[in-house]
Amino acid sequence: MVFASRGYKIFEKIENIKAFLKEQSQIYQEEMDFYFLGFATFCNRHGENNFKKIHLLNLFDKDANYIAKVDIKQIYRVELCKKEERENLPFKVELIPQADTTLMATLIPKVKVEYYGKLKVDIYQELYRAMILEGYFVGIRESKQLESQIVI
Repeated sequence: MVFASRGYKIFEKIENIKAFLKEQSQIYQEEMDFYFLGFATFCNRHGENNFKKIHLLNLFDKDANYIAKVDIKQIYRVELCKKEERENLPFKVELIPQADTTLMATLIPKVKVEYYGKLKVDIYQELYRAMILEGYFVGIRESKQLESQIVI
């Protein structure tokens, strides 16, 4: 999924989005928010400091690779905006962790949701945004049917 800039200031290589938002809110003296634009994933073996960029995230689809003695981190490309300027969508995303390590996402409408041109992009935007804020990795072990399950 490709996310387009909305014209706000873009920040690269953000590792901790909560700390970043707190810092920016202090700088601007008002509550700040973000739009997700992209990410990169890195891993290394436990105890090493040499993180290597992972280009094919399906490497982690195998349980043995995902639970191997590796550290995984992601950095994000985000667009910073004032919380009050953030688009008010007709829905929110709730994440529900399952006992088998599956993460379920539920789309909760705030009002009747009618189709609009970038609805699917907005659903992904909110899903990834919620995942980042709650500390989940984006794109790792993501359902292959996710895009087809978001039926518009």
